[in-house]
Amino acid sequence: VDGYTTQTLNEVYIPTTIARTPKLTTVNIPVASWTGSANPWSQVVTMNGVTANSKIDLQPTSVQIVNMQNNDIALIAENDDGVVTVYAIGSKPTTDITIQALITEVTVV
Repeated sequence: VDGYTTQTLNEVYIPTTIARTPKLTTVNIPVASWTGSANPWSQVVTMNGVTANSKIDLQPTSVQIVNMQNNDIALIAENDDGVVTVYAIGSKPTTDITIQALITEVTVV
């Protein structure tokens, strides 16, 4: 079937991930919303179109990457059943961040 593959290794089924057309969006991460008293800091963000099966990839610009490197900040996003939490690892951001994000619906088969 188009788009589906099955792999076997010694008769063991290995699921493959099917990705659908990704959606590009922008997410706002306000400085005042970071929670936690130590590394990593976190905050729940609103992202339209996220479902329980969405994979979220933050896509900083080159300027944002340099800024994060200079300030010892790494950002990751995790999806917990449709609720997106962004984590700041290293140092806590001191300014609002607006960053591009790619939302891809995936299904493990």
